[in-house]
Amino acid sequence: MEIIKKIIKNSYNENIVCEINKAENSKEITILILHAFTGKKENRTINFLAKQLPKKYYNTLQFDFSGHGESEGILQEATISKQLKDIKSILSKLAINKIILIGNSFSVLTALAFAKDNSSVKGLILISGRANYIEYIKNLEKVGDKYKLFDETYVGENFVEDYKKYDPVKNIKELDVPILIVHGDKDEVVPVKDAQIFQDNAKQGTLRIIEGADHRYSNMDYKKKVLDESVNFLNNLDF
Repeated sequence: MEIIKKIIKNSYNENIVCEINKAENSKEITILILHAFTGKKENRTINFLAKQLPKKYYNTLQFDFSGHGESEGILQEATISKQLKDIKSILSKLAINKIILIGNSFSVLTALAFAKDNSSVKGLILISGRANYIEYIKNLEKVGDKYKLFDETYVGENFVEDYKKYDPVKNIKELDVPILIVHGDKDEVVPVKDAQIFQDNAKQGTLRIIEGADHRYSNMDYKKKVLDESVNFLNNLDF
């Protein structure tokens, strides 16, 4: 595997740091991996997938959204709308026109929103995503003029209002591409029932529950099961 680091400019003239993991004898598609809000490309589960999938002949692309990791920008401005622009900039400047999207936790919303309007997406893998997101965002605790998203992470009203535009259940209903839905049955952040909601509303959905796994798939055995399910899904796609 060859690892190539690239820095591209998004539409806000901010540097976005990317890593391309090139497989030998690779298949003619790129797996674009999205990290969660407040996360980064090195997060354990997605980084594990990014580095292991090339061993199965899939090129992967991981990057830091603006406001995250090594990329420039402000975290509280990293709305879904801005994340969608980041993805478009990356695909355009790296001349990538056929992808599978992997979304993890918060970025499941971004993956679904991007796929809905882009024919370059040939399939999705949704890991530990929240389906009942609109209700969740509407009920955030307000502290002064900020909203508490989780832990000690606070965002402004513009951020919240932007997220309300992207209903993941509505978006998954509109998609007609193969979708793998992965969730741990011991997820302490997003209820496992949300995975079933996605499955019930997907036209081409495959649901895989990882027994014993928490939200972060903290045990290596859980990460390997996510990898195995992902490879099996990818190998059965018709690109």
